[in-house]
Amino acid sequence: MTRFGQIQIANSEVFSAHPNGFGISPYLQEKLIFLGQSEVYQQAAALTETLLGVPVGASQIDRLTRFYGKAIADDLDQVPACPAPEAAPAGIVYAQADGAMLLTN
Repeated sequence: MTRFGQIQIANSEVFSAHPNGFGISPYLQEKLIFLGQSEVYQQAAALTETLLGVPVGASQIDRLTRFYGKAIADDLDQVPACPAPEAAPAGIVYAQADGAMLLTN
């Protein structure tokens, strides 16, 4: 059901599949996960209904957020390799500050 009425989708279409087991379009999943990681799940559900006119339960947002959180957990645990910092140039350093107090030695 959409705001334009019910839409029939053939089973042979890509949109008839349920991505990762959720009967929600990938676009709406992205929006729900964004709200779920930004707000408390109950408030995210209320915002979804207010902004999009789509009634979604807080538990559904919880399941989506946890599912995709686990999916990217390994990527988040990896520490990116940082290049070695460059040595500071030796000699006199000139600086100009406008409207600030800098303690200098």
